[in-house]
Amino acid sequence: MRANAAGAYVVGADLPGLRWEPWSSHWEGRLTLEPGERVTRYVVITMGPRAPALQTCEALLRNPAKALEDGRADFAARTRDLFSRLPRLEASDPRLVAYYNRSLVHFLLNQWHVPEFILNPYYSTGSIKGGCVGNYLWDYGGPYELFPLYDPAAAREHIKQFLRIDITKHFLFNPVDGTAGGPWYPVNQEKIIWSVYHYVLHTGDLDFLGEMVNGKTVLDWMVYHASYRDDFSKPAVLVSYGKGNNHLELRGKYRYDDYMPDLNGRRYMNYMLAYRLTELAGQAQPMLAQRAERLKLLLKAELWNAQDRWFWFRYEDGRKEMRYTVQMFKLIGSPVLDKEQLEGLISHLNEEEFLSDFGLHSMSKKDPAYDQVDIDNGGGGNYVAFTPRIAELLYHAGFPEKAEDLLRRTLWWGERTPYWCDSFVANQVEYRKDTPLQNAFDATCGAQCIICGMFGVGVETNGDIHINPRPPAFSRSISLTGVKIRGASFDVFARGTSYEVRTGGKTLRSRVGVPVVLKAEDRARPA
Repeated sequence: MRANAAGAYVVGADLPGLRWEPWSSHWEGRLTLEPGERVTRYVVITMGPRAPALQTCEALLRNPAKALEDGRADFAARTRDLFSRLPRLEASDPRLVAYYNRSLVHFLLNQWHVPEFILNPYYSTGSIKGGCVGNYLWDYGGPYELFPLYDPAAAREHIKQFLRIDITKHFLFNPVDGTAGGPWYPVNQEKIIWSVYHYVLHTGDLDFLGEMVNGKTVLDWMVYHASYRDDFSKPAVLVSYGKGNNHLELRGKYRYDDYMPDLNGRRYMNYMLAYRLTELAGQAQPMLAQRAERLKLLLKAELWNAQDRWFWFRYEDGRKEMRYTVQMFKLIGSPVLDKEQLEGLISHLNEEEFLSDFGLHSMSKKDPAYDQVDIDNGGGGNYVAFTPRIAELLYHAGFPEKAEDLLRRTLWWGERTPYWCDSFVANQVEYRKDTPLQNAFDATCGAQCIICGMFGVGVETNGDIHINPRPPAFSRSISLTGVKIRGASFDVFARGTSYEVRTGGKTLRSRVGVPVVLKAEDRARPA
């Protein structure tokens, strides 16, 4: 036992004759086996208050095999529960199924049931070898479409907790006491707005927008965060995000600061989603949509480089540079881009710049800031949620071949890894080794991309559900069974150029590329 005022760690084993060597902090003993003989022995590690930790260790050692079996049974039950809430995928290419299932496992591995935590269940990053248990908004806000389908009550409570802290100054909260920590990350505002928007759309819980949190309604907070760093009494401007290095966190001499085009471009959808929420709440604020359109004009006029088909970033002193970061692809599918800009950005998704055999690079291989060791944002690969997120955006924007190409390059994630850590390398089968092997919560974006991107499942603000599957070339047969969203339940079967949707005893058939729409008014009628 090792104990202090905070509690104790207790290590026990059932190997007879063990003795503790305090001078070197190790157990020492001898086990003799006959040729061909098999023996199973157990080691137990417990932690907690001193007496309970010791009692738990001793109890487990009395029947360790049963403890293991009970643990496996519990995990099997949790897996069954997961697939009672989220759909199952089947595909002619088993690699796609492995990718989908491996992505979903993070909902289980990152789920905490701890009485002392302020939220139960509590979802975070870092449950296995993670070195962390704080809830990061940039991580939590990744599976914003999927999480409300899996655990809507938890999604609601986690959003409220983020609104209780000041996310204009911090990016995480401590699960024990709820206090804020870490610096402000400039993607905070986007993450909270998208999380609220899709929670409301996918659950239909409009009352949530009127709930009070720290003196404001949730809807008021959405308007506040959409317009953060803007002054509506003055003409629209591009926002400077300063020199905090909290976006790409580049390690070398090259910078990406001040007037960053990806963050300014992403403000467009912040405004538009906040506007749609005000419409849903019956409190429409059209100035939000108007501000978005003015921002769109500014972005092109001041930062678009038509010759290189990319965006400048601009320093406070007016100097311009280009940083070929994967973050620019987060604008794909947003109306902030016109046809010229959209096609320009996508033209850079090629082998010479961003693509390698095993994934997508976070920095173009031609950018002087490219750093093979800096995996997540510096070039060697990218953060685990980026590739599926960009693939999903490509599906939405009408580029399914580009989307499936990204997924095809990363199918090895499902085959070669037990869970998905912070970042994966793009030009090798390898992971980022200079950070703890945390379980990234938004690794669930892989499954989200399959459901909402490849199968095109989504909800309109009027409650209509659209389904528009795009079977990839590497798996011409795909199916999704047990989709539950906005009070509807349906299955999707796609093969080649046609597909069908089965719901409520009916079968709706269509050809790939022509969506099936389940009308909200039809679901509201009695059967």
